[in-house]
Amino acid sequence: RDVTRAIRKRSKSSQFAIVLDDLQWADESSIELLNELIRLLHEEEKELEHPVALILASRALNHEALTTIVEKIQDFESSAGTLELDSMDSDELKQFLQAIGLAKAPSSILEDIYGYLGTGNPLHWLEFLRGLLNSDQARVDDKGGLEILHCNADEWKKSIPPDLLAQVKARVESIQAEDILLLECAAQIGRKFSISELASGVSMDRLNVLSHLRRLEDTTSIVLDQDNDDNYFHIDSEVTRDVLLMRTLKSIGSDTRELVKEMHFLMAKKLISTSTNQVNQIFQHCLQAGPRMQYDALTYGVKAAESAAAKFAWPEVLTILDKTNNLIPAASPEQIDQLNFFRARAFRGVGGQDKREQAMDLALSLLESPHLDLFDVLYLYLETLFEEKQKDELEQFFSKIGEWESEGFILTGLNESLVEFYRLLSEYELMGRDRDRITFRKNMDGLRILVENYSAETDLDNIKKMRLLSFIIQSIAI
Repeated sequence: RDVTRAIRKRSKSSQFAIVLDDLQWADESSIELLNELIRLLHEEEKELEHPVALILASRALNHEALTTIVEKIQDFESSAGTLELDSMDSDELKQFLQAIGLAKAPSSILEDIYGYLGTGNPLHWLEFLRGLLNSDQARVDDKGGLEILHCNADEWKKSIPPDLLAQVKARVESIQAEDILLLECAAQIGRKFSISELASGVSMDRLNVLSHLRRLEDTTSIVLDQDNDDNYFHIDSEVTRDVLLMRTLKSIGSDTRELVKEMHFLMAKKLISTSTNQVNQIFQHCLQAGPRMQYDALTYGVKAAESAAAKFAWPEVLTILDKTNNLIPAASPEQIDQLNFFRARAFRGVGGQDKREQAMDLALSLLESPHLDLFDVLYLYLETLFEEKQKDELEQFFSKIGEWESEGFILTGLNESLVEFYRLLSEYELMGRDRDRITFRKNMDGLRILVENYSAETDLDNIKKMRLLSFIIQSIAI
């Protein structure tokens, strides 16, 4: 009755959720109390000013009384149902959080959360949301819902409740030493890990690794089999993975132990020889393997950035590039130019005036690079300028072309095309709110064809094609 009164009082101001975790461990008295709570909630439903969500989180519905409770709730409310978080994708997660009024966030943030946590124990989903609130990455809005503002894994880790961390540490330390070593290696790969990759990292037979994992699953549930994929297991929660990762750090400083570096070295070598398309994984392993794989880390860092850029995953591109910062002294001029080009593209993709200005500055610095397609640099600069709506700069460019002509500097066939190109840009971009990217791309392609057809015979001043493009872009940036 006290709970009912508290619910009635709370519901006057906002909607909220009651969450009961780990019900697979519920004893008879707990089930009895839960039954009573559900009955009272049902009786009071019409009296409540705001809706109340009741979330029962259990690893499995293996409790007869618990199954009966779920059926009873479904009888009371037709919209109630059972959700399997282990098989939930990001869209279903979004619908779930929004349906219960627990959280709202832009789809990109929900994608980050889903990618970080993966799937797992419902308890840790809820701990994760609470951690976001504790680390000021989320706030309670005026309707009592949890609004997620951003997702930063490092900030979240600092907000893990100490009691939960202590429980997980004790659980890990209760496992046999050889199994802990295996789990530490698995944690280096990720929350979800490949059996084959793990076997190569610890130099063990795949069947032997699989038998260890099966035993751990049966006795501790600290790792779980991916039902839809014979080659993958996953660690039960991100908290458990963090505890395992912390164990691999040296007691002084934050460097990793040589044993861990050796694991990453072996896994990187295996992937390079068998799965060269997994560029991001190879890059991460090379990075952790230490100085002996520095060259490979740079090679696959460029490839990983290129792969992420192809998917327009600009935050991921910047994350990859930030990880290459310590490798720059060993990088070749070509690799440095490639990394800077991807950084410029990512700055433009992320958006915001400051980032776009950085993108234009980087593009200008790459004009003389013999390692890049100068047209791609030109396109990046113009597209960023285009988005910045720098009308003054475009008008300056028109004036500059006029000066070229008055000074007798004739770019046969180019002046007219460039003027027309920028006129269209002004018409479609600067003079209206709607963007016409198809027209923009079409005119850029037209300019490219024109430049590629530009020959010494039509060039009165014998300027080479690449130098001509360089001159054009520098003139734009006056």
